[in-house]
Amino acid sequence: MKRVLLLAVMSLSIFSLGLAQGQMYFNVGPAFPTGDYADDDAGDRDAGGAAIGLNAGLLYEHPLNSNGLFMFGSVDLMFQGLKADYKDEIEDANPNADITFAKYLNVPISGGLRYKMDAGDNVGLFANAGVSFNLLKVTDYDFDFGDQGNVEFKYELATNVGFKIGAGLTFDEKTSVAIHYYGLGEHDLDFERENPDGASQNGDTEQTITQVTITLGFKLN
Repeated sequence: MKRVLLLAVMSLSIFSLGLAQGQMYFNVGPAFPTGDYADDDAGDRDAGGAAIGLNAGLLYEHPLNSNGLFMFGSVDLMFQGLKADYKDEIEDANPNADITFAKYLNVPISGGLRYKMDAGDNVGLFANAGVSFNLLKVTDYDFDFGDQGNVEFKYELATNVGFKIGAGLTFDEKTSVAIHYYGLGEHDLDFERENPDGASQNGDTEQTITQVTITLGFKLN
């Protein structure tokens, strides 16, 4: 909870700063999981089974010099469910259960450098790279076995440091189209399993998060 509160405070600070100086963009588009995060083999411990999801975020940029070098700060929210094949394998392994599947929420907070150049006809090019501090929340799994009771898996918030790189185009300095790769690294996920008899067990697993986003951006100030 403290980490989520910290995120909210940081996001508000970035937004307030963006209104006062520099440029602030709102970005939205699909998020495409890659690597182990996208692997839909439920029998593989490393597989995340993440489906294509939604990314939305704020990006603030501030000029460092007159040659096109900027610093940037951004916060994104990436929401993703599970792939159908991944869920099918879990259902096949638990035919007597009514399953509520987990979902993923990634919140990378990033900062770094951005270089911009004029391509003519009110079109600009940019490229950026930076460090990302990611918060990963996995929602609960619930296996309902009817009269036999429920088995629940409850996950704690996980964090890790990774990176963000990308490039894109701006149009009249009002809108942008961008593609970014997020290498958010391996997250240690602690969980609690609650059994039908009321007993609980603690465990842990790991999940590596990598994904690509394609976004449309709108200047806010």
